[in-house]
Amino acid sequence: MISAIIPTPIRFIIWALALAIDITTTILVGKKHAHLAPNIFHLPERMGLFTLIVLGETIFGLVSSLSDHKWSIESTISIGAGLSFDGIML
Repeated sequence: MISAIIPTPIRFIIWALALAIDITTTILVGKKHAHLAPNIFHLPERMGLFTLIVLGETIFGLVSSLSDHKWSIESTISIGAGLSFDGIML
């Protein structure tokens, strides 16, 4: 966010520094925690939350894009089918 107000030459230096810190941190922390197994009890909860977020974003995007739409029988059927299909896929 702060890079939007920083002049161009300095902005690229900050981006390069941030990228170097990110890569270095990933390598160092990855080596220290390589022997730890992931906690499998959190995976169903995380997948459930991910599913709720994806479904919510889908419905929000659909509703916000159709707020100025002129409604007809065909569009109502297609929207209903799209929402029904989205619920079945989850």
